[in-house]
Amino acid sequence: MGFDPQPRELWLQLQALNPRGRARTERALRRIYSQANEDLQTQTARFLYTWQSTRRFDVADDWMATCHLTGPFHWILVCYCLARGRDNYERVVKLFDRKDLSDGQIDTLIDQFGIYLYFARAARRRSALKIIASFYDHASPEVRWTTAFRLGTSRATEYRGLLVTLAGDSTKSGYGKVSVVAQQALKYLDGDETIDIGGEDEA
Repeated sequence: MGFDPQPRELWLQLQALNPRGRARTERALRRIYSQANEDLQTQTARFLYTWQSTRRFDVADDWMATCHLTGPFHWILVCYCLARGRDNYERVVKLFDRKDLSDGQIDTLIDQFGIYLYFARAARRRSALKIIASFYDHASPEVRWTTAFRLGTSRATEYRGLLVTLAGDSTKSGYGKVSVVAQQALKYLDGDETIDIGGEDEA
């Protein structure tokens, strides 16, 4: 099935929203989200990233508190992690304490959280890497794959041992074999700049 925002009239209302709007935009967003199907909730959450009101974070917090769908969860995280002029690091860290997240949401959380590794100061980088590395033995192969991917792309040499362990994990995830991405990450850590971590799976 393809993209199917329902009810259709709410999709049209979402398209008409002003990204510079304030109170009226917030009321419309909350109403649309509450009445929408998963596809439309995903697009409504995506609007938060472009909405220029500081109220977007309050709306994001309310939606995140009860969000059990991967699509909206992803875009709320994008709003948190890529927001300009706002440090939402602690907001994201607290999400790792939630016990009701699905494997898909945890996978998305690790992937988006990895954004902080590219510009974080040393102390925060160490903290973020420790959180990500803790999922190396998660039951979901997708979570283990993403853990290896993020440790590799961030050049986390201090977690080489975990990557060696994951390099022996031949489980097939939805992205490819865990062992392959871990082996690619190790080669990257060893200085191979040509490696495409997470690229085409090897035999």
